[in-house]
Amino acid sequence: MRKSPFGVAFLVALAAASPAHAVTPAGKLGITLYNLREGSTLRWSLTCSPDGGTHPAAGDACTRLRKIKGDLDELRYKNPDCPQDFDPREVDIRGTWNGRSVQLKERYPNEPCLRAATAPIVPTG
Repeated sequence: MRKSPFGVAFLVALAAASPAHAVTPAGKLGITLYNLREGSTLRWSLTCSPDGGTHPAAGDACTRLRKIKGDLDELRYKNPDCPQDFDPREVDIRGTWNGRSVQLKERYPNEPCLRAATAPIVPTG
C-alpha cells in the first residue's frame, strides 16, 4: 500500500503543533486559610505534576493529594480527639485535580484540629 504525501505531511504538521514538553498539571489549587478569631487571611497557590506554586511545601502537599486522589472530602474535620480549645480556622480550597473541579470549605475548631486533618496541604504556623 502506497502512503500519500499529503498524509505524511499532515502527520508531521500535527506533531509539530503539539510539543512534547507541554505539560498540564495534575492539580492546580488555590488555598485560603482564615483565622476567624484574629480576622487574618493567608493564601497560597499549589500546582502538582510539576509540583510548585507559592505553597511552602508543595512537594509534600502534592504527595498527600496524590495519596487521596485529589478527594478533598478526606480533609474534612472528623477527629473528636483533637483539643477542643476554641480558636476557629476556616479553609477554602478550590481548583482542579486531573481535569475535574474540586472544592472544600470547612471550619475547624482550632489549629491542632486543622493540622491533624489537612497537613501538609494547608500550611500552618
